[in-house]
Amino acid sequence: MKKQSYSFPSVYEATGTNLSFVSKDLMNGLQLYDEQEQSYIIGNLALNEGVSPNKLINSSPYELDYQLLLQAGLLIANHDNNRPLAITTGFPFSTYQVYKDIAKETILKLKNIDYNPGTFTNQEKISLKTNIQQVEILPEMIGNIIGLRVGQAQATGNFFVVSLGYGTCEAVLSTENGIVHRTASSINGMQYAVDLFMRSLAQKYYLGLKTEKQLDVSFRNDYIILDRQKINIVDLRRRILERYYIDIISNGLRRSFTDSDFERADRIYLTGGGALFPELIEMFEKEFKQIAKIEVVKNPLTLTSEGYSLNSIMLTDGDESTAIGLDIGNANTVLTQYEKEVSTHETHKHESHETHKHEKVVLHETHKEEKHEKVVEEEPVKKVVEDVVANEKVTIEKIVKTEEPIHKVILKKEIIDEDKEEKEISNFKKTVEEEEDSTDDYIQKLLKIENKENKENYEPDFS
Repeated sequence: MKKQSYSFPSVYEATGTNLSFVSKDLMNGLQLYDEQEQSYIIGNLALNEGVSPNKLINSSPYELDYQLLLQAGLLIANHDNNRPLAITTGFPFSTYQVYKDIAKETILKLKNIDYNPGTFTNQEKISLKTNIQQVEILPEMIGNIIGLRVGQAQATGNFFVVSLGYGTCEAVLSTENGIVHRTASSINGMQYAVDLFMRSLAQKYYLGLKTEKQLDVSFRNDYIILDRQKINIVDLRRRILERYYIDIISNGLRRSFTDSDFERADRIYLTGGGALFPELIEMFEKEFKQIAKIEVVKNPLTLTSEGYSLNSIMLTDGDESTAIGLDIGNANTVLTQYEKEVSTHETHKHESHETHKHEKVVLHETHKEEKHEKVVEEEPVKKVVEDVVANEKVTIEKIVKTEEPIHKVILKKEIIDEDKEEKEISNFKKTVEEEEDSTDDYIQKLLKIENKENKENYEPDFS
């Protein structure tokens, strides 16, 4: 089966209109409804048809925007194949512990998705039934690490991972046994830079009613149109990104990574949307050129989702057809799933029927960096995982099944002292329990003696 990732902007806006024939496919025509029949346009459709599309940063599963983006991702996964699903998704370290249980419950309770296919066909509102079998919630960085170690990159040894996300920038040191808990950190993401960009422009130009999300799209280009003027932003963006790196990223990494960490690892993998900015990559290379090699992953926009999908395959014992990974990010929402390959003959036959062509949804990449999101053919994933396990390099189980307070992954060598302390506490509790049991036996014996002597209504005082 082929692995494929789909991505759309994480924005939405309420609307009172059922849109018709405004897009060429589902990816560009997402319009969903809530229980009160209120309709919302999502992703590219919100950017094209909306007035003020937006999204909260690191939103809770209770929030409307999270629920809409979740439904949009599952709709794409189920639209052409209403199959049982094993879903893996996640949150940043900073919110993972707070939201993981709520998110799992929210996903399992989702039974129907109401949407409008009329945005690209002549059909009316449809209610799609979901079939969600399994759900796993992971820290986002664990998704990245699974994607690096078990996915196409087949990364081995010790390395650092820095995820330059929109809402959160995260960093951690990964080893073949897991991550080093001490190095895991979350700091301000690319939103910080976009906010600086917005304030800098506002000093010279009228921004109208542009939202932060709309300006984020412009920030990735070399120019922006304001008041009917084409304004070059290349120099401004460089200055802003340099300031963001020095003030936020560099300081954050100094707190997380020590000199001894760089003695153990000499590679830094960059992922996330920020990894597509050459200005930031240059700053990383300048700071770490003597001690670590900087490598931008081949698929920075989809790596997390791909890692999630690999975890889902593990949940299904290797059944790729039901496994999906859903990364509900602050800038983009990314779905990764596995699809059957279509023969050339079937493809031509499909294209020759115009009516069927309109009913069949072809999901298109929408980002400027779409080359990172195209299909990548791999060996069967189950075989890849089995080979990795056989070589004793890394297993998904080691990465995702060790419970710890902040996330499920911890480097065993780093917590020997903690394990020892836990054992001592456990032994102490056991000793206390045994002493309590012994005391109880003693009391029972005394009571029996007293009863034999017929001392009625006598209650021993052991105070």
